[in-house]
Parts: sequence; C-alpha cells; structure tokens
Amino acid sequence: MIDILLGTYNGGAHLDELLRSLEAQSFSDWRLIVRDDGSSDNTLEVLGQWASRTARDVMLIENRPTAGGACANFNVLLESSDAPYFAFCDQDDVWLPEKLATMLSAVRTCEARHGIDHPVLVHSDLAVVDASLQPVSPSYWQLLRYDPAHQSDRRSAFLENFVTGCATMGNAALRERATPIPDGAIMHDWWVALVATWFGSLVACPEKTILYRQHGANVIGASDWSVPAMARRFAAKPTDSIRRTSRIVQRTQTQAGAFAKRYGRSLDPDIASFTARYGALGIQPFLARKAFMLKERFVPSYIMRTAFYWLVI
Repeated sequence: MIDILLGTYNGGAHLDELLRSLEAQSFSDWRLIVRDDGSSDNTLEVLGQWASRTARDVMLIENRPTAGGACANFNVLLESSDAPYFAFCDQDDVWLPEKLATMLSAVRTCEARHGIDHPVLVHSDLAVVDASLQPVSPSYWQLLRYDPAHQSDRRSAFLENFVTGCATMGNAALRERATPIPDGAIMHDWWVALVATWFGSLVACPEKTILYRQHGANVIGASDWSVPAMARRFAAKPTDSIRRTSRIVQRTQTQAGAFAKRYGRSLDPDIASFTARYGALGIQPFLARKAFMLKERFVPSYIMRTAFYWLVI
C-alpha cells in the first residue's frame, strides 16, 4: 500500500531509533525502500542488521553511483516506487505510531473527493526535539509562522517551502507527474509540493506525526522564523545573512525556470508567463527586478522575509 522512501548518508548514529519507530507503526501495509548515498560510517551495517532480523519487506537500492545529495537520492527512490502511496523518510527522526495511518486517511479523503488520478500531497506538523529527543518546540509550524489558512496565493510556493519532506505522503498520481525531479529543483519535497499545488492538492494535516530531531548536522533543519529571531540572526552576521538569502533567492529562480520548462504548456498562460519571467529574473537589471516584484506583488508571507528578499532580488 505504501512505499516508505528512506535516503541515508552517514546516519548510523540515529538510524536504529528511526527503524524501530517504523516497525511500531499502527498501519502495517508498507514496504521500505532504502538508498544510501555513499556513507563512510556504519549506516550500511545498521541497515543490514535490521533487514536481516525484521519481518518487514525491505528493498535496498545499490549505491552505484552516488546520487550526489539528498534531492538526487530521493529522486532515485521516488522513481523506484510503484505503490499507490509513498512517504519520504529521513534517517534521524522518530515517527509517531499513527503517522502512516493519519496521513493515509488524509490522502484517501482527498482522493475520494477528486479521484485517484488527482495528484495529492499531505504534509503534517512536527514536534521539534534535540539530539536526545528532548522537546525544543511543540510545533514546527509555529516556528515557521506557518498558518495553512493564510496560504491563499499559490504563487508563494515558488518563494517559500512550508512542506517538510519527512512529514509528507503522496499518491501515485503525484509521483507520476513530478518525476523525474530536475537538476534545478532545490529539494525533493519542495518540488513535489509545487507539483501538488499547481496540478492537484496540497493538504495540511495539523497533527504532529514526527519527532523532528535537530542535531547540528541536519541538511535543512528547523529555524525560528519569528521577527525577533530573524533580526538576531541578521544583527549577528548581516553579510552572511544577505549572502545566504541571495543564494536561496537565486535557487528559487532556477527552480521556477525548471518548473516553467517542464510544465509551462500545462499551466494557464498568465501563470506560465509569470513562472518563466521569475525564472529568468536573475539576469534582469536591478530596476527591472524591483519593478517585477512590485507589479506582481510577489513577496514572501512575512515581513522579515520580505525585507531580506527585497534586499537581494
């Protein structure tokens, strides 16, 4: 019924806890597909020992060659899936027992309304914890300042990603529409969220389904996006903050260009034009970039992000 897609890279320290949490899921009709991206620690040993003793169906994709990062690794995993539903899985979290059941129910409710050929991505809230699983924040959405009810402009999905891959579930229609994930995509979860937003349904599930572990080596990780927290980060390292924001904006433009190239003919002409123009915005003169943002009223959801983005766009 569900393919759990686990991408690993030097994750041996926390992998056993994750695997135990998968076995504790109340919904049991799932297969684990794993691909390691060239680990040098004991990740493969932990996976092999678990696979040898578990009764679960496990498919290990050989890591030849390495995929070259999380996004590319999850693309291989997604293309290897053939179940009706898929769930991305990170190596260092702990899944709460009802995660699969809760998210599957939400996906199938949406399918019942729109049909199984309708791409669906469900994403949930997460409880943020430290390396020892001690509470940091009861809600990752609160840290993000994310409120699903306020995400009315679908274009904002090109600027911000509120979806956390390890807390998602998608259906086969979404997988078919989203793959292969192009080189221009920032991350696998952002790409499939874009596809669901424009060609199907992106469904927010308020339940916390994961203990989202923060240990200092997370590829993305949880950041506090409140105004005071962002102001503190900027004040501490203003040059680094501007450079980091500039890189993010450039990558959103590259991703938008890849989206326009792949799906432009399937979009409403006005949206196709907007997406292509935003994708090419980086090569435009300074005043032309500002004029585009003003004319389109295209800014992030929150004031401090808008200030950072306005500096670099």
